Amino acid sequence: MYPGQNWWNILENKKTEIRSYTLREVFTLLAGTLFLFMALETILPAGIGKWRLLILEASLMVPLAALMIVERGTGLRYLRWHRVSPVILLGAVLTGLGMTPIFDEINRLFQMMVPMNPAIHSALMDVFKANDPMDWILIIGAAVVVAGLVEETLFRGFVQSVFESKGDIAKAVLLTSFLFAVLHFNPWWFIEILILGVLLGAMARITDSIFPGALAHGLYNGLGITLLNLQPQKGYEMGVHVAPQWIISGAVSVVAGLWLIHRFSVKKIEDTFI
Repeated sequence: MYPGQNWWNILENKKTEIRSYTLREVFTLLAGTLFLFMALETILPAGIGKWRLLILEASLMVPLAALMIVERGTGLRYLRWHRVSPVILLGAVLTGLGMTPIFDEINRLFQMMVPMNPAIHSALMDVFKANDPMDWILIIGAAVVVAGLVEETLFRGFVQSVFESKGDIAKAVLLTSFLFAVLHFNPWWFIEILILGVLLGAMARITDSIFPGALAHGLYNGLGITLLNLQPQKGYEMGVHVAPQWIISGAVSVVAGLWLIHRFSVKKIEDTFI
């Protein structure tokens, strides 16, 4: 790190020399991240409640943070921690909120064809079910704040940026999204998470920042968790499906949000995937 520079200066300075990473290094980092996550999942006691979820989510950042410290900040620009305009953040809010009913319906349709094992479904619901105010604080902290920032920094920041540096932007977004979906280890949510990853990947590429995607990702998670805890969802559901008015309003919100992001970003979609 150069004298007089802090990490934010390096992130914003386009002339700063940056470290070049290989694909092998990326996959090694992901393997280490997965190993740490699985080890913590094994040793953390269930008795700590929702703290377990928060610790597991935060652990995803540990190997990447360690790498950045060892590299003395030379790889920080890969993280895409770049500031964006409030209008772009508004677009991210609209996109994140609008995605929820659309992807919820996609998930329901998929599970009608391939039903989730009841035991797995019950275990997943228990993870995100809030029983008291402290549960709400920990779940929102883990699934909205930490998951949004950490997962976007790791995947749309570091991993996708390294893949992009190898040349093919579209393949970089698709491969990152595929890894993002696979590493959630839930085949019933695979399609939903894959599409989400592609949208967030395009958002990161266009804005050159993970913050819009982190905001959209966090709101998407948060609204989904809120709906989960508001069973039955009167007015939101029509039988086993999401009510059409919510799907339509979600689509309008997503289109409006993506338009704002595209309109006020330096890069345009037609310049991004070439």
